[in-house]
Amino acid sequence: GFDGLGRNDNLRYDAAMGDFSLAGSYGNGDKKELAAGYKIDSLEVRIAWWDEASSGDGDKGAAISASWEADNGINLTGAYSGTDASDDGADDPTNIYLKLGYKTGKSSYGIDWSETQDLGPGDGSSVSIAWVYVPMSGVETYASYRVESIDDVDDDDDIDALIGGVRVKF
Repeated sequence: GFDGLGRNDNLRYDAAMGDFSLAGSYGNGDKKELAAGYKIDSLEVRIAWWDEASSGDGDKGAAISASWEADNGINLTGAYSGTDASDDGADDPTNIYLKLGYKTGKSSYGIDWSETQDLGPGDGSSVSIAWVYVPMSGVETYASYRVESIDDVDDDDDIDALIGGVRVKF
């Protein structure tokens, strides 16, 4: 996958030093992960590297992401990740993600697009629109509509998902 090691059976250390952040983890089966971030004003950049390959059941890869928010509420995010997971000489999987958002008052709106190449039975892509309303601190109401597409499979119908709910933090 593209999400590093996950959160199962890992020892993790996080450190923040001014505008920089560093994190490292070591997990069951000699799984390793390193990440760094830099945030200044309205720009945040993160990089990550992981290696599960030495355990014999995983992959290794890297990712980079950047987010920017303007004073007027417009925000942009982009991310790219790739893994070295191919055992049979096939192309290595990659993922690219882009998001455009807007915050105004207690509401946020967003549209995103993602494309994955060379992972599983076919290349996949998705697009979604989302809305979040925060009536008070710790409470979020959200709704999203997403379309998932997978190419090169026998049943290539898109998957539509309508998601909504309320999240209460405590």
